Amino acid sequence: MKKKLGWVIVLLMIAGLISMAMLYFSQAESAKKNAIKLIFSAIDARPAKIKDSYLFAGGLCKVETVNGQTEPSQIDVKAKTPLDLYGWVITESTGRTLPPMVFGILSGEGGVFWLEGARVFRADVGAVFGSHYFDQGGFTVKGLTPPLPLGKYKLSVATGNEYVMGVCLTDKVININQ
Repeated sequence: MKKKLGWVIVLLMIAGLISMAMLYFSQAESAKKNAIKLIFSAIDARPAKIKDSYLFAGGLCKVETVNGQTEPSQIDVKAKTPLDLYGWVITESTGRTLPPMVFGILSGEGGVFWLEGARVFRADVGAVFGSHYFDQGGFTVKGLTPPLPLGKYKLSVATGNEYVMGVCLTDKVININQ
């Protein structure tokens, strides 16, 4: 009886290892499929602390205001003037704290530029998603428009840490003009 029980335990351990390996490889394959395809040009001002982090398309976000404007999907901004973004960004994970870093990303033909932001308490985000873990889902990004060539730049929001950043695409376009 002890011998049979020993074999059952060994078989269960092998089945568990196989299940873990299958889960790992399916997640790795999913990560490859969801890898974001940002085109980085000569101007890629990614901050040093996330320079080597893995980027993937993911998360949920909404930019609610750009310089106080809520409605238009294209916002005109003069070069080298203040840029103020406000909204929320979360990851799909529940039961864990949200990643601490938040960035606004402007990407277009003129290059890619990252503006560092900060988390903001937003109980309404937690309430909508049904978890107090998302109460820190708000963000604000404040800075000057980057030294990019004039033109249209797609606005994205990234959240994560120094190892991995989820990049959420938005419907906003920032038109940097004179």
